[in-house]
Amino acid sequence: MRASRFMGPILAAAILCVPQARAATCESDAWAFYGSVRDAGGRPIDDAVVFLLLDKLRPVKDSPTGTRGRSFRTNKYGKYQAGLFCTDDSDSPNPCAKKPKQLTVSVSSQGYAMRMQVLKLNRLDIVENDGVCFVHMPEIRLKKEF
Repeated sequence: MRASRFMGPILAAAILCVPQARAATCESDAWAFYGSVRDAGGRPIDDAVVFLLLDKLRPVKDSPTGTRGRSFRTNKYGKYQAGLFCTDDSDSPNPCAKKPKQLTVSVSSQGYAMRMQVLKLNRLDIVENDGVCFVHMPEIRLKKEF
């Protein structure tokens, strides 16, 4: 049973229930990313939809940039998994929930290498609904098969 089969209608309903997107101000620890995933040749992988709920919050102690941050990790939904890391150089208790500087999202699939993208929150459509920040991702293209 694939999670994306059930998540499509739920996701559509969640987005339609909220009249306005709130860019970069979603104040929740639960983030849901959705979008299409393609292989290196541009072909859709499986149903070409990935829905990732990031709801595990933990502090990051050794950030490569030296800034404080929060890291999220997902459980697997189908073949896909993702991670999120957001940083903020302020003293905010939860940089991800307020105004993170950037998101680092990595997506992998069985048989494909991991692809990492650094995204600016102000360039993404974010909709808050029922305590979850829904983020529409640009198309994710995986590296060539290993």
